[in-house]
Amino acid sequence: PFRAQATLGKHLGHLLAKIDRKGLHTTDVNSRLAFPNLTAKERQTFIRANYESAGMSIIETATAWFNPQRRFQHLLAIEGLDIFEQARATGRGIILASAHLGCLEIAGQIFSGRYPVGVMYRPQKLAIIDAFAKYYRHQFYHEIIGRDDLRGLIRTLKKGNTVWYTPDIDAGLRNSVFAPFFGIPTATLTTTSRLAASTNAIVIPTFFYRKANGEGYQLIFKDPLANFPSGDDIKDAHTLNAAIEAA
Repeated sequence: PFRAQATLGKHLGHLLAKIDRKGLHTTDVNSRLAFPNLTAKERQTFIRANYESAGMSIIETATAWFNPQRRFQHLLAIEGLDIFEQARATGRGIILASAHLGCLEIAGQIFSGRYPVGVMYRPQKLAIIDAFAKYYRHQFYHEIIGRDDLRGLIRTLKKGNTVWYTPDIDAGLRNSVFAPFFGIPTATLTTTSRLAASTNAIVIPTFFYRKANGEGYQLIFKDPLANFPSGDDIKDAHTLNAAIEAA
């Protein structure tokens, strides 16, 4: 049952927090930097919730991969669907600029059962996990595009297709600039603005959340980024970071 899965995921997250000492340290440092006004007790509550979310995401990923899309359609509520529909009506490519939020896998799976969506894919370190991920994502996404296949991504967008893109990763300095994120200069990819410039794609900040009552998920489309790209990589990176920070 769905509620039982959520409970199991939380317990799995508590176990992860005990064994993932390096990740726990990183989470503690990042929470101090991003939320300096939290008390020590509030920060510990925040970190605990973060690991609970990580544990739930593992269960949700398995749920998404091993179940038919139709089983979970009723669990997804969408806000701002008219924004997405209006963008589709233009015939231009659409970049759903998102972030690696915990319920990405299952919410994306549910939504892709309603609309054809392509997704960028980064190979997993463990070969068996990578094989599973490729196989099951191919079952419900319209197109799987390798993280390094920018030409393929450009072709897809120029055809007027929709691609889910999560730029919130540190990919090194070659394709990044430093832009504020929670008030901290942070290495930020410039790929999103370059893709929009070369394909005339519409960039829509898109985020998803678990409902507070534990009864499903919420997908939120924000207004398309205005004057994007601007021609200024740092300004564009700041704009995108601000959208992710707000989410």
